[in-house]
Amino acid sequence: MSANTAVRPLAVVTGASSGIGLELARQFAEHGFDLLIAAEDDGITAAADSLSATSAATVRPLQTDLATYDGVEQLYQAIQTDGRPVDAIAINAGRGAGGDFTRDTDLRDELNIIDVNVTSTVHLAKRVLPDMVARRRGKVLFTSSIAATMPGSYQAVYNASKSFVQSFAEAIRNELKDTGVTVTALMPGPTDTEFLRPGRYGRHQGRGRRQGRPGAGRAAGLRRADGRKGPRGRWLVEEQGPGRRGEGNDRSGQSRDAPADGRAGVRRHLSATEALTDPGPERVVPRTGHPERRRGNRGSQQRGALRRDVQNGFRNQVSSPAIRRIRPLVRDWTAAGLPVIFTKYHNYPGSKFERLLDWTEVQHAPDTDIVAELAPYASDALAVANKTGYSVFTAEVAKLVDEYGWTNLVFCGFDTDTCILKSVADAFEREHIPWLVRDACASHGSRGQHRTAITMAGRFIGERQLITRRDIAAALATSIP
Repeated sequence: MSANTAVRPLAVVTGASSGIGLELARQFAEHGFDLLIAAEDDGITAAADSLSATSAATVRPLQTDLATYDGVEQLYQAIQTDGRPVDAIAINAGRGAGGDFTRDTDLRDELNIIDVNVTSTVHLAKRVLPDMVARRRGKVLFTSSIAATMPGSYQAVYNASKSFVQSFAEAIRNELKDTGVTVTALMPGPTDTEFLRPGRYGRHQGRGRRQGRPGAGRAAGLRRADGRKGPRGRWLVEEQGPGRRGEGNDRSGQSRDAPADGRAGVRRHLSATEALTDPGPERVVPRTGHPERRRGNRGSQQRGALRRDVQNGFRNQVSSPAIRRIRPLVRDWTAAGLPVIFTKYHNYPGSKFERLLDWTEVQHAPDTDIVAELAPYASDALAVANKTGYSVFTAEVAKLVDEYGWTNLVFCGFDTDTCILKSVADAFEREHIPWLVRDACASHGSRGQHRTAITMAGRFIGERQLITRRDIAAALATSIP
């Protein structure tokens, strides 16, 4: 062993032949770590060659089946053989399968999901963590998922397995809080990786198949805007291990509106986990959940998205470009199963706006209708709330926010200088954590009014609460202790 090798910290990454696992490994390599990477498929060798060619890291590949007890033991034996302590480990390998549990999926596939996502996670953590605790140093990342926050119709076992991983990670973090070992739960959203490729269902941990009919990424029992309950035909936008399931899958398994750049998506997900690649002094790693702040199944979804008054009556040449930015935000949020509330402003005849401001617009359809680009998502929203004033906090919306225990509220839509500004200030005063997505808002009056409103919002709720679409995941991760 050379002197150079001896001083480099060691990171272990499972499910590292492609996708999120490969990008995690690349991040470690770029930050001065040597690597031991593992996956079941033979692509792990090519991944190691690529990492070695593009960095100064020494990379050891291990092809092993983590769905088996012997496969996990083989990985742990490789760790011990290296002769160095593990400074960081990303327990990332996973499997997924979609379809009707009773009529579509195969029992062997469902049990394999449990073997990889649950059993091997516990097994490997049990082997590695005692050594870290004894050294009072180490960093652990569990790849959880947005799917961990809700039941998942047509991917029932997969979502349940991710709920286990999330709960396990949070519990272990609490147990290890005074040991010098940090624990991170990574909860990615939409990421274009191998799960999107038709016919890629193999034995590789993390590549799952698409089968059966589309399901919905929404908690069981939540009432939709049309008053009915239960799933509505969309896949939960999901990733796992080196892959994820694409949103809006039809029966053929082809995906619609999938993110185009998988590596860019992976990098966005990693933005909240940079502390893992820092071999220096220990520091607290931001997480995406906290059991003490949850209130049952509903309270576990701590994030609510409020889409404000994106109606035809507020659409013009100035505001229309924002719709192109709002739509993918709504699409991804909805597909990830996170709650969305639309609001519709109605300037009824004789209103205070008409009496005091001489404003008579947005009184009748089609002006009061939600713009066509967002109308399909409104039908899948948790609620479409009518209002006659500036603020989103009607009695109906306030009740929903309190009932579901949301702490973080994300605002976008029209108009920045009136309804948006008033609503984020009200959210602040109601002890919520408001986030204003400044590049997904507009004022139909002028761009100058929009810019002025953004400045005022920073005064009301704090500059840190003004974010862009790319910042949402990291902002929410760091806002929850």
